[in-house]
Order: sequence, then structure tokens, then C-alpha cells
Amino acid sequence: MILERIRILALDPEILKRLVKETNHRLRTELPKLEEQKINLERILADVQADAEGLLKHMTQGDGALFVAEKLDALADRRPAT
Repeated sequence: MILERIRILALDPEILKRLVKETNHRLRTELPKLEEQKINLERILADVQADAEGLLKHMTQGDGALFVAEKLDALADRRPAT
């Protein structure tokens, strides 16, 4: 039944034009929000990578497991809930 409906919609040029137009409009509306989200996630990733590099440097200086555990806990707190 669904496939039959899709076939009918696809064969009607006017309906197909309207569907494409509406889909394109929705995508253009969502794009700025998605681009902003991507930029924010890239910033967070850069921060986390910098923190990880700092941790590695600290570990080589022998400050030990307590420091590493504290930093990992802080990073875990920043992690978004899934």
C-alpha cells in the first residue's frame, strides 16, 4: 500500500515538484543550525585534544595517576549526555 502511494506520487510531476520544493526548503532551514552545531563540536574537540595533550605531558613528568584520574573525571563531566 505504501509503495503504491509512493509510485503514484512519483509519477505526478506537480506533486513531485512540490515535494522537492518543500524538502529543499526544510533542508535550507536546518543547514545553518547544523553548521553552527558542527562548529561548536569542532571547538569542543579541539579543547579535548588540547587537554589530552596536556595530560600526556603531565604523565611523562611523573605526577602520577591521581592527576590523570582528576583530569579524566573533569573531561567526563564535560561529555554530553546520550
